[in-house]
Amino acid sequence: TLRPYQSQAVKWMIHREKYSHLEQFLLGGEKVELPSGGILADEMGLGKTIEVLACILNNPSDVRTGNLPGRKKHKKSRKRKRKIRYYSSEEEEEEEEEDEDSEEEYAKRIRIDETIESVIANSCSNSNGTRRPVKKVGINQDKYTLLRRWYEDSLSSVSTVPQPKPLRGTESQLRCYCDRTPDDDATAQCCSCGHTLHLVCAGLDYEPEEGSFFCSECWTKRDPVPSRATFIVTPSSIFQQWISEIDNHIKGTKLKVLLYDGVKGNKYIQPVELADNDVVITTYQVLQNELNYTDTESVEPRVLRYAKKFYTAKSPLPCVHWWRLCLDEAQMVEGVSTRIATMTRQLRATHRWAVTGTPTQKSIHDLFGLIQYLQVIPYSKATAWYKLAENKDNLFSLLGRLLWRSNKIDVYHMLGVPDQSVITHWLSFSPIEGYFYQRMHRECSGKFRDKLFRLDDLNVSLNAVDRRLTHQLMIPLIKLRQACIHPQAVRGRYITGSGKHMITMDELMTNMIAKAKLEVEGALRTVVSCYNGKAALKIILKDWPGAAKHYRLVLQFAEEFKELASVDTLQMIHTLFNLAEILSEHSENIPPTLRDDKLLEEASALEQTFLQKYDKKLKNTRVSVAKMTALVAEQCGGRTLGYSSWWVHVLNWSSDREDILERIKSDLEDNKTTGQVSLSSKIRSIPAVHKEISIWLANADSLRLDVIVALRKLELIPKGELTMAASDCHLTATKKKNKNVKFTCPLCCAESSLTKYEASIFSINKQNLKPGGSVCADEDDDDYFDADNKVVAGLKEVEVHTTKKESNWKPSQHERILKVLSTYARLKKMPVEWVEESQCHLTLLETVRKEFKWLRAEWMALSHTISIRDELSMAKLRLRLPTALEEMQFQNKKIPLDSFIVRFVEIDAQMSKFEWDATEALIKLRKKAGTLQYLQNLKNNGSVSQEACPVCHEALNEKWSVMECGHCVCFQCIPTLLDMGMSSEVECPLCRMRTGKGDLSYVVANREASSVLEEGSDIKVKGSFSTKVEAVTAQLLQLRQTDPDVKVLIFSTWEKVLDLLCSALESNEISYRRFSSLPKYKNGLQQFKTKPVTALLLPLRLGGKGLNIVEATHVFLVEPILNPADELQAAGRVHRIGQTKPTFVHRFVVEKTIEERMVSSLEGISSEKNLTLKQLDDLFILGGVKEG
Repeated sequence: TLRPYQSQAVKWMIHREKYSHLEQFLLGGEKVELPSGGILADEMGLGKTIEVLACILNNPSDVRTGNLPGRKKHKKSRKRKRKIRYYSSEEEEEEEEEDEDSEEEYAKRIRIDETIESVIANSCSNSNGTRRPVKKVGINQDKYTLLRRWYEDSLSSVSTVPQPKPLRGTESQLRCYCDRTPDDDATAQCCSCGHTLHLVCAGLDYEPEEGSFFCSECWTKRDPVPSRATFIVTPSSIFQQWISEIDNHIKGTKLKVLLYDGVKGNKYIQPVELADNDVVITTYQVLQNELNYTDTESVEPRVLRYAKKFYTAKSPLPCVHWWRLCLDEAQMVEGVSTRIATMTRQLRATHRWAVTGTPTQKSIHDLFGLIQYLQVIPYSKATAWYKLAENKDNLFSLLGRLLWRSNKIDVYHMLGVPDQSVITHWLSFSPIEGYFYQRMHRECSGKFRDKLFRLDDLNVSLNAVDRRLTHQLMIPLIKLRQACIHPQAVRGRYITGSGKHMITMDELMTNMIAKAKLEVEGALRTVVSCYNGKAALKIILKDWPGAAKHYRLVLQFAEEFKELASVDTLQMIHTLFNLAEILSEHSENIPPTLRDDKLLEEASALEQTFLQKYDKKLKNTRVSVAKMTALVAEQCGGRTLGYSSWWVHVLNWSSDREDILERIKSDLEDNKTTGQVSLSSKIRSIPAVHKEISIWLANADSLRLDVIVALRKLELIPKGELTMAASDCHLTATKKKNKNVKFTCPLCCAESSLTKYEASIFSINKQNLKPGGSVCADEDDDDYFDADNKVVAGLKEVEVHTTKKESNWKPSQHERILKVLSTYARLKKMPVEWVEESQCHLTLLETVRKEFKWLRAEWMALSHTISIRDELSMAKLRLRLPTALEEMQFQNKKIPLDSFIVRFVEIDAQMSKFEWDATEALIKLRKKAGTLQYLQNLKNNGSVSQEACPVCHEALNEKWSVMECGHCVCFQCIPTLLDMGMSSEVECPLCRMRTGKGDLSYVVANREASSVLEEGSDIKVKGSFSTKVEAVTAQLLQLRQTDPDVKVLIFSTWEKVLDLLCSALESNEISYRRFSSLPKYKNGLQQFKTKPVTALLLPLRLGGKGLNIVEATHVFLVEPILNPADELQAAGRVHRIGQTKPTFVHRFVVEKTIEERMVSSLEGISSEKNLTLKQLDDLFILGGVKEG
């Protein structure tokens, strides 16, 4: 039984369908023609589906659909014809057996009139049909002569001139929709164009009469088929819901319902058959795909690169004139240029209906898409519509005739639905989450305002801003909203290696401390660099006390921050060495300290510690090389790599040489390396294989010995000499400046030998063998190929020998040939001693390849050691003036000055730069150090602070404020410090460092999920999660404790957030289902309704529209939603007709974040597109103080 407001809506719909042709009126001086139909815009949950079904039943069509193509009548005839029918699989097998018998009988009746002699005779006849005279000399001679002449005549008819081939894909050659050539016995021919199609592909299960069948192409050129059907288009998420509503409410009627799946996949349906239904239901996804199978309006035919090979089925939807066209959730056609909107404009219908609970989401112009779909003349054109939208009176006059809407508040007394309550859960961040959020807020607000400052007027709405700029402005806002939920939900640079594992708060703490420590080390490195530079300039100016002062300040910084970070070793060696040199040569006027006598000792100790790390690695590598070399010697018995001749025996034994060559070539082609020339082109015979293998084994053995000898020579050369030679060769830019210098150090000579040896025993790309780009060892050898030389990576004009990573070390092509021969010997069961010897030989070659990796590792370790020694010598250098020769070369622009050379005229500017950079870097260092200290204390002491407030000396307990220097002050003393300080800064009472008001952190310790739980609740959430995820989980546990059968809908904008919630629900044994368009979640909604499942997780874009889930009574909104219409849609899934229990909407909001600003600032705004840039900017306010 319809409710009163539903009856009124149905009566209005029927009136619109029956009498709309009488409604023509003038509006603004223009004649308006209203369509037969309109916009049914009842609010969510008021039963619009029932109203549409009632309209279908009360106003049926009297149109009679045309008949299907007639079935072909078969007459008895001696000429064989095969009937075309479709059976089940068993019947089809029986029919095939009958056809086989009939084929045999038919073949028996065929007479073979022509023999070989008659064929020959006919071929040898003249053009006029007379036979040529043939001299008969016996039967055999006669046959030979006839055959010879027939061959010559046939040969003469063949032309050597190439004939033009027929064009592929001509009309007569086109295949069926299924891309197969139609068979004569299972086809239907179009009576209009003559196209031949399979019956199944044409949408028929019988053979039609001649002249009654049309192909899909010809249907598009004919008048549309009149239909009594109502064509309903719905979102895929509520497709099954429509079917359920039809089953539940119109069981007694004999409606013929069709679920249309589209043309894709050879599912073509004849338009006449499609029209012969009462209701046809499809989805927007299918409708969108159907556009690919239609001829769009005003589009020229596409020019194909290749000729068309088969027909393409055209969509039958535009070939039917529907009685009624109904779009559910019609806001899908708001965008007039979308594929869905384009397809709906091609459909023809007597009555057009747009069913939507939210006809406008962004602005009044959202209605233009609906007006264009309804074909309201003249307002279906953009110019007329925008003119109408400017006159509100005329616009409301038109909508008053065209739109019907019942608000829930007006008809609430008729629904019988219990009330819905809204509960807001206010949450507070844990200290580490608060720190993470502040970092994200600082980054996002900066990026947002960088984009915003390009605009002059901030009072314009977001809808009026360029779409690309809007997207750029929304990205920081989205990231900040995600940071309120869980740090892992943000695609940020702070969390790494997350994957599917949900990061815990302890892991977040560790990551944040590691990040903060790196920042402190970077800031300290900058400070030390500036002070060392200032000291060097003082030395140039011969201000020895000033230079000593700056060097001692570096030592002071190192001592001050030693608990948080250590000064770079090379920088410390530079400071100690140069300070000791000044004190030894210019100690006058420099006050002494107790540390002066130990400076050189400290520098020497640092050098030794630094070198020992690399020397130890080199020593360990050489031990491993010795073990591998001994193993190779043991396996080959002191002989060469080609000690065995088993492969020669295999090559000579094989009788089928083509077979073995084919096996070798096939293996080489299958394992070809990119950029390498294959040996398959050289191997054309067994002797060629013998030659290649012999030469390769001899070369590999020779190159191996060369590499070992070169490395042993390097071991005998003192490292000091190697360092000097490498410095003159490749560790400086001397060669780049003077190309006439030609010198190669022993290290580079050994590297060259390694490269040649590597190219011999491995199958690698030749491009990877460039100097300094050798292929490095595999992942097992990472200990010897790590980035420990990062201390030199930042130095300018230094060339370092690096390696290029390869995924594996593939054996050479020659070794692959030996493996093929070994396998071949085993398959052909050759002598056992050959097979065993081949296995030993291949094992030796594998050991040789492993040995090379350690040889390369030894060279790399030695190279790193030499590079570090060179860097240690360079670390002691300081800024200096250019020599006369260098100055002259610089003046002549022949050679530029090195980075550590400064001209005298540049000293003042350079000093000023160092002063400015040092001041900024020191401020930054203290801020970063304070942050690191705060995080370390937080980790060591837990959530409760063990310190006392430095102002009032009271215990901080569970609430305090943190300054950028890391010191903490209680909440009560912060206002006092704010009054005493400057307008925008607070001075720390301990270190006097100033902190901006926006940079103050407010910590509420002992944050538990109890904020969302009832008082006295004993519920404990298992696992370490973020504040919001824990609150959602705790609320679910509490609801389930109160009502074990409770069902909850959980909405979020982002799928990543739902993934994180899934992990929390699984840890706490809460049953749930996911709603998604993915196949694995297909039955999630039905299982949630029918099985004991507590939670259903839905993305807002899919689950917030059209669904009827009255089985649930609670709706969780994980984050505030910018678009209020989306929030209403989500809440309307449970608060609708059919609901018998009170419903609740739970909002989870984090205090003092952008979420709180959204809740307080966006009330009364109908859409995020109606936001002004000023309102959007106001969202980026942290703790009541606007940043920037």
